[in-house]
Amino acid sequence: ERQKAPFKDLFDFLQRTRAGEKEARHLIKVGALNALLPNEPKLLLMNEIYFKNKKRATLSAFLSADVELPSYNRFQKISNELELLDFAVTDHPLTLYEDQIAQIKPVSSLELEQHKNRRVTFVGWLVTMRRVETKNKTMMKFITLEDREGLVEAVLFDKAYKKYGHLFKGYGPYVVKGRVQSRLPGEANLIVDEVQVLQLEKEKLETESLALAERAENRRNFLFFGIDSSALFCVIMLYLHETKNNLSRNSQNFAEIFFIFFN
Repeated sequence: ERQKAPFKDLFDFLQRTRAGEKEARHLIKVGALNALLPNEPKLLLMNEIYFKNKKRATLSAFLSADVELPSYNRFQKISNELELLDFAVTDHPLTLYEDQIAQIKPVSSLELEQHKNRRVTFVGWLVTMRRVETKNKTMMKFITLEDREGLVEAVLFDKAYKKYGHLFKGYGPYVVKGRVQSRLPGEANLIVDEVQVLQLEKEKLETESLALAERAENRRNFLFFGIDSSALFCVIMLYLHETKNNLSRNSQNFAEIFFIFFN
């Protein structure tokens, strides 16, 4: 469809591709439609208005025209990518926890071998894990963790497994403490004796867009639900009055919206 002509805006994309509301919302949240408008919150609002108003592009464009929202910060972008793609494109997922990690001061995967036979702290994103039953009928768990520099292989033997094995239910990240074991040059792993799951600080995901959205909630509800003919007429007239210097430019839009709504 795009080969026929470039998409003009979000509404043109929705009309020509016939994408559903949920499908479009997911594309917007991962930044796939930023070429149309590099502002995900504004695109999400436009998408919602479009489908709440029975896919009327002209009316939707009018209702969303004066709404200004800040773009997502990098933490929000990473969070959306992890939620919908299961991996991050904008940056490494540990970026979400960089302040907490800085306070912990862990060793990196590149430094691990230098700490042979020492107890260290490492913070990593879970890549794989495998549970194994030993000959003695005890359980152990092998895990692979990733930081920005590389991978670390770690193992939880029976005692640590019983105490911390249940914590590995997602990607983490995990703060693991234990002794570094290195038998061959260039190879090191971690014998884990303590595990902690880092919790995301939600403040990182907040921008001015959330505050603006809260202040605009009543206005949005008015735009999405229960608009009657007289109310919409008043909104249109008020809009034209506020932009009277550009009345000739807006007159065509006014006529189109008036025709769509009242027919």
